[in-house]
Amino acid sequence: AIAALVRGLPATVPWNGRELSMVYVEDMAEGICKALSAEVVSPRIFTTPGFYATHDDIVLELRRHFPGGDIHIEGAPRLAPTEVASKPKFPRYDASVARQALGWECSTSLRQGIAKIIEYHVRQRDMAAV
Repeated sequence: AIAALVRGLPATVPWNGRELSMVYVEDMAEGICKALSAEVVSPRIFTTPGFYATHDDIVLELRRHFPGGDIHIEGAPRLAPTEVASKPKFPRYDASVARQALGWECSTSLRQGIAKIIEYHVRQRDMAAV
């Protein structure tokens, strides 16, 4: 979606009905380095998300960066407010293992991460134009 918006094209955010568990690459790389040097070994350390975001959160942040952009969520059902409130909640991962075992947690917010991804795609677009 971001690459399309940077090029001035319409963007679609696919909807799967769940919150998205997100970790940015730089944060995960830091966590992996800490895990490699840690004495504590647990298979659960990297089932931890950085943060949760809904599809609406992502679209709102994209609209903040691309106010005139054609952005929509594909496949989202049209639910009445009572249906949204009664939707089942999905289980969330527990980030406490990584915090306790490694002293690690993600530091990149949705806003910061989307800004980094936009910068990347702008550089790619500009290099392709040369």
